[in-house]
Amino acid sequence: MIRSDRCGEYESSFAEIYLEYGIIHQITIHTHLNLMKLLTKKKLNFEENVEHPTY
Repeated sequence: MIRSDRCGEYESSFAEIYLEYGIIHQITIHTHLNLMKLLTKKKLNFEENVEHPTY
């Protein structure tokens, strides 16, 4: 059984896999969006440093 942040519950084949391996999957959309923003910033920063390296 997978529970959503809005108190909903649904079953999925992933739920069986999580149970089998003892995984507690707790990522929220808010967390996911923040993570994507952070990764995008890091990628842009990396690309900037590759194009204009400072020695």
